Amino acid sequence: MGMLGERILRFEVPSGEILEWLLGEPLPPGFHEERIELDLFRALYYDTPGHDLERRGATVCLSIHQDGTHLLGVDVRERATGGVVRRRRAEARVPDLAPSDLFAHACEPTRVVRALCDPSLLDIVLELGVTRRLRVARADGDAPAPVHIAYDIATVRRGDTSGELYEVEIRMPEAPPGRFEGLVRTFEEGYGLRPLLGDLASRARELVSALEGEELARRLHAAREVAVVAYHNGRIALCRSGGEGLRVPTGPGSGRDACHRVLRGWLGGVRGRVRILGTSPGDSQRPALEVWLAEGIEPDAIGGGQCTWLSLEHVLQAAGSPQLRDARTLAALEVVLRSDLPAHAVTIPTPATGAASEPLDLAAYAPESDDDADVLAPKEARPELLLNRELCRLAFDERILVMVEDRSIPLLERVRFLAIFGARQDDFFMTRVAESKEQVAAGVTRRTPDGLTPAEQLEVIRIRARQVARRAYRVLTTSLLPDLARENLRVVRWNELDDAERTLLGERHWARIEALITPFVADPSHPFPHIRNLRPAIAAIVRLPESRLDRFVAIELPGELPRFVPLPDGRRYVPLEELILGGLPRLYPGLEVVRAHTFRVTRSATSRLPADEVGDVMAAVEDEIATRPFRQAVRLEVEEAMPEEMRRHLLRELRFEAPESLSTLGEADIYAVPWLVDLAGLSEIAALDAPELKYPPLERSSPFAPDRSIFDQIRERSRLIAFPDHSFDATVGRFLAEAADDPDVVGIKTTLYRTDPDSEIVRALARARAAGKDAFALVELKASFDERRNVEWARSLDAAGVHVVFSPSRYKVHAKIALVLRNEPDGIRRYIYLGTGNLNASTAAAYTDVGILTADPGLGEELNAVFGLLTGYSASARLDRLLVSPFQMRRRFLELIEREIEHARAGRGGHIRAQMNGLSDRRIVAALYRASQAGVRIELAVREICRLRPGLPGISENIRVVSLLGRLLQHSRIFYFGNAGDPEYYIGSADWRPRNLLRRVEVVTPVDDPEHRAALDRMLTTVLEHPEAWELRADGAYVRGNEVIGGIGTAGAIPFDPPVGAGAGPRHPPRDWNHRPPPG
Repeated sequence: MGMLGERILRFEVPSGEILEWLLGEPLPPGFHEERIELDLFRALYYDTPGHDLERRGATVCLSIHQDGTHLLGVDVRERATGGVVRRRRAEARVPDLAPSDLFAHACEPTRVVRALCDPSLLDIVLELGVTRRLRVARADGDAPAPVHIAYDIATVRRGDTSGELYEVEIRMPEAPPGRFEGLVRTFEEGYGLRPLLGDLASRARELVSALEGEELARRLHAAREVAVVAYHNGRIALCRSGGEGLRVPTGPGSGRDACHRVLRGWLGGVRGRVRILGTSPGDSQRPALEVWLAEGIEPDAIGGGQCTWLSLEHVLQAAGSPQLRDARTLAALEVVLRSDLPAHAVTIPTPATGAASEPLDLAAYAPESDDDADVLAPKEARPELLLNRELCRLAFDERILVMVEDRSIPLLERVRFLAIFGARQDDFFMTRVAESKEQVAAGVTRRTPDGLTPAEQLEVIRIRARQVARRAYRVLTTSLLPDLARENLRVVRWNELDDAERTLLGERHWARIEALITPFVADPSHPFPHIRNLRPAIAAIVRLPESRLDRFVAIELPGELPRFVPLPDGRRYVPLEELILGGLPRLYPGLEVVRAHTFRVTRSATSRLPADEVGDVMAAVEDEIATRPFRQAVRLEVEEAMPEEMRRHLLRELRFEAPESLSTLGEADIYAVPWLVDLAGLSEIAALDAPELKYPPLERSSPFAPDRSIFDQIRERSRLIAFPDHSFDATVGRFLAEAADDPDVVGIKTTLYRTDPDSEIVRALARARAAGKDAFALVELKASFDERRNVEWARSLDAAGVHVVFSPSRYKVHAKIALVLRNEPDGIRRYIYLGTGNLNASTAAAYTDVGILTADPGLGEELNAVFGLLTGYSASARLDRLLVSPFQMRRRFLELIEREIEHARAGRGGHIRAQMNGLSDRRIVAALYRASQAGVRIELAVREICRLRPGLPGISENIRVVSLLGRLLQHSRIFYFGNAGDPEYYIGSADWRPRNLLRRVEVVTPVDDPEHRAALDRMLTTVLEHPEAWELRADGAYVRGNEVIGGIGTAGAIPFDPPVGAGAGPRHPPRDWNHRPPPG
């Protein structure tokens, strides 16, 4: 610990030779040397096997000096306001004791340790042996205190791994500004040493981690390899090696000579210019890879027929397909995308004009012979017959971007779609990318259902995500912002404001900004602040005016302030980061702001909840919520203008936030964007009060007469509810509200997965309990990213006396169900609701969903049995009509598909139509392939993820898949089975995905009423035959007219005019699916 007012600076020294040379150099003018001291000491760092101290931000070190002194020190990092990390230190001299006795010794450091962990579990995790030569110097003249300049050689050991570090530490006493700047300038500029921000222990951990990584790489791989991307006029050379598909030429070695050897071996010569594009770190499948670019090679001059020249765009689109999934090739393509390869090679093309594209090789998917057709297997589809789940999701996000580009859609709705795109990308990186990175770090090699290893899938994701992000920012900067400006709505930078406007903004907002931000300069006493998940931040370099010494600054934007600050004219908006960037001199008076840029960190949000949680479920969920902002970083977004050195510094700080944890963050996770690192924040602009720039309001109706009891009307006949044509408040909301207030109702049971913030349903349950009714709510605490709200609802309901239960530990309860028990003259009658969407008035206005309100006795009895299963009241239930997962739903759906196969083989035809959000279950896919081979006609509307490949000759040529996007989110799940002229219809909460069929509680109900069936049929036809629907091809591309989404895709501008309930377009009168046509 330094003295009060003491200033500590540390510099990295590249080698021991340079350290010895520095020690022999004279002190700079104005200083004289008093003495040189030698100190030898060991530093032992302790932690538990589970890294409990590291997780709590604590460091425990025992330093043993040559004079026999033992010093025990404990540093604890404490997060303060604004995310700044402060250190609390306790230090004391201790006797020479065995580790088992050391932490039982009575002193302040041991008391802190015992409060943090079980001392009996502590062991040495890192050892430093330090040789320190200390020059004690004093400034000429009347200098009251000396300057200490330490020249350190630190030998680092952990297990069998060791290495050395070299550094100079200068401790200067409190002095007037500039007193010691000449001394500092000598070391920084005269000797060219790099200042250090972290402490010696952090550098030691970083070195050991790097050495261990290198040792692992040496054990796994004999040497580095080079990959050569031969490039000519927008095309690259791919080679065939046996039956393994296409790949970039690769070979062992490193450097230019190895690159030339690969060129000679694969392309027959060393023609053209070569330069390195970048590197990709090794993993369990391959060594570290240098990626070289070879230009000026004429394709016609290459013989042998082993190489094919394909457009780079087509290659990127095919990445991850069965023809292009070699691990080295995927890694090379990812490096290409983040390199400076000429922009015209990777930009997104304009809408297609009918030009022929490179042919799709269907032979890669088709059976090799008639005998091979049955290799589809009775249960699961082969990997090559499945599309990749993550690429399907990214393709959906790119279809959202087409709507952002579509100028026929109201302008602020386009902004809203871009904000939705940004939020979905954030979710994708927090969950799907984070999970892939964790698998790679753990050495998992189990392949995905479509045949990729986790490492290969991660490369494919990066390739595709980088392309999609470029498209998003291109439409933002070249289309959306200019279109807003034409409507006199502008997002402006600080330098676009005049002095009066800057002064006005400062007067209005700076007091609050300064109250919420804690400015600091990073140095060993003020470590790098923890930047919370998805919170935009500012990185800056500041400099003392009298010095050339730069310091790094990081400021997190306060979440309590709006993302866009309005100017008085109400037509211009300044991003919050621009306001703070403009005021940095005010936050750091007396310092020169050299440069400043924005960045944002995305952190893992993969669930850490135990699969078999037997304790307090709510406490476990709350702990999950509390730790999520501080998880490992998985993505770093930076402004394109941020220099490489600042990017590397941010990356280094994020990689070693938790030194004992292996970070998965690397250069491949840096995404440079033109401006506005937070696209989801554009939702504030989309919410502006400008109705002329939004969709007109939808008209909603109700199938119920307002002046009669809803229970009387349901008892007369069931009602099919179709959102958003029907009002949620006038249907499901009214159903539960009347149940709470009806004196004949004795009980209400419902599930809550995602409900709106101002939920009438929650209030109705509380009223019901206050009236003495039995009120039951199953609240799903594990609803992704709604956990906090659901915990609050659960506490609120419990406080109101409602019987609140949570889902079983292994399952999420996703079913959308409600049950009302009413005392009537003929006994207790059950009224039920079963739907496809959440009991949420907000989403019911923006999603297309269907549900049924009925008093059907059989369905009511079975739904009551389902609630019994959820509460643990019963261990089994007889389910003859309802399909309930994870019990018998998948088996029943497979039986229904198999029945269509039998009808088709018997000549009675076969027909399946369905609408859902996702289709990825391998057994369902295999069954649909068998049905297609048997001649069953299959029509599917799958909004997002679809792993099935339609249109494969001999396999799926009878299957058609479409995806419809528009004003409303297609959220209905409707299933139709022809059954040889006696059709069956089902609706419910489940998609055909493993999570719905195996890991969630879902309920699907048959629909028997002929008019309801006809209405469902019309809904299916509307989606399946909609002119704006995208059609899925066998290669995973989505096609609509001349537009193709898949790989880079094309930017479309097709007029968008779907009917209400399907997509965007003019307002239509609401449809009443319950209308009974007049007789005759």
